[in-house]
Amino acid sequence: MRPIYLDYNATTPLAPPVQEAMLPFLADQYGHPFADHALGRAAAQAIEDARSRVASAIGASAHEIYFCSGATESCHTALAMRPRWAVTTTVDHHAVRQAPCGEDLTVVSVPASGVVSPEAVVDAAVDGETLVSVVHANSEVGLLQPVERIASLLEGRGVLLHTDASQSFGKVKVDVNELGVDLLTLTSHKCYGPKGVGALYVRDGAALKPPQSSGPLLRPGTPSVAAIAGFGAAAELASRSVDEAAPRLAGMIEQLVGLLRSAIGEELIIWGEGQVRLPNTVAVAMPGVSGAEVLSACPELCATPLACGGQGGVSLSPTLRAMGVDPQAGSGSVRLSAGWHSEPDDIERAASLLIGAWERLSG
Repeated sequence: MRPIYLDYNATTPLAPPVQEAMLPFLADQYGHPFADHALGRAAAQAIEDARSRVASAIGASAHEIYFCSGATESCHTALAMRPRWAVTTTVDHHAVRQAPCGEDLTVVSVPASGVVSPEAVVDAAVDGETLVSVVHANSEVGLLQPVERIASLLEGRGVLLHTDASQSFGKVKVDVNELGVDLLTLTSHKCYGPKGVGALYVRDGAALKPPQSSGPLLRPGTPSVAAIAGFGAAAELASRSVDEAAPRLAGMIEQLVGLLRSAIGEELIIWGEGQVRLPNTVAVAMPGVSGAEVLSACPELCATPLACGGQGGVSLSPTLRAMGVDPQAGSGSVRLSAGWHSEPDDIERAASLLIGAWERLSG
């Protein structure tokens, strides 16, 4: 029996149209994109086409898109563009929290809800000197952060705003103008594209230290034309599919929570319940067990533990720690994230496996 994949927040499978877009550049269209001949020009045009597709998917202009190796490089580059001072949050990805960012980094704590206070972020910013980076959607719990409100409060202060939208893009609408950001990070493998390629959006006119390259590439060296072409196809596909996919994914997550709650009862904790979350994501805590042990007990299920036990006690994920979760209450935490290929039967099987493992381990 095939595994049940509920780890789409970690990575996604390659969509068939994306593979189709990549294949020519893995075969007969092998030219170097910087070469001035027919094959080289075809490769260069493929990069330009992908750049336009990615830009269109987020409401940007093509010249505002710079390709890179993925979200980590994109985030690091964004923070390096204004190296004097940076502000981020305790629920941002470690790609931001551990990025080299010059003289100082202020990390704003979140309350128990997991949603940062816009006012707290804005208060930490120094006018005319700061780059603020707040994740659009947290990868572990799926909480959407108030990026639009932060952008509104920062208006006119000369503070630049970056958001990492690698987890939200393709699951909810992502538009740089509606968000009000100056910089935005994307990665291909979270939206049914290939691994090893991402992008940084840099708003035209933003007062920033320029990227390494003035062309469509952020990094030196020979670009992976196939990966970039695949990213362009994936971005276009994800943007067009989001309105249809989101309610379907939300319905399956609701189904999963209902099945777990009917068996486990009100002791089942839904982290971030009542807050605005990604439609495909739920982080649950089952009482009296370890999240890592539960998933080990049902190897057919591909998901991510947010807690594990050991001689040193319970170890919680960074987001749960940031939310101030009690280690014992959070010990049975796992993240379950659905995707385009998830089916209601998968949800029923996953719930059955989790409930069975919980009953065996807690009894």
